[in-house]
Amino acid sequence: MSQTKKTLYNTRLYNWGNSSDYIISLAKEFHTYGIGMKLGMPEEEHFQKVVQELQGDSVLAVFSGDVPVGVVSLSPTLFQNSHYPGKAMLTGFIVVEPGYSKAGAVLMRDAKRIAKENGADWLIVTRAVNDTDYLQRGWKL
Repeated sequence: MSQTKKTLYNTRLYNWGNSSDYIISLAKEFHTYGIGMKLGMPEEEHFQKVVQELQGDSVLAVFSGDVPVGVVSLSPTLFQNSHYPGKAMLTGFIVVEPGYSKAGAVLMRDAKRIAKENGADWLIVTRAVNDTDYLQRGWKL
């Protein structure tokens, strides 16, 4: 009788103010999954733009053991608009390596918890669904 090994995932939150070097290393590792690369942006240009977009943000990373397998950026500034009643926290990007869908679920669970702990009523995630379209989804917290 065989046993299936259950992979445990854990997350860690990194803030730009005290972990910018590590956030930049995560960006270097994960930016190649971005839509800009798929649309032909040169790799170094894409990386530099991702780093620029991350400045001031926090990054939540999900790990399989000690290896990062996904990241989501979280804006520290809550916003309000006509789409979502109350305050919302935005994500800038979300990437999970292929084959780690359960890690993605852990990443989103903890992102929602962090957003709520920081006073958000909603967590808003925008992601590319193909080369020209994006999907925005809001989770009520």
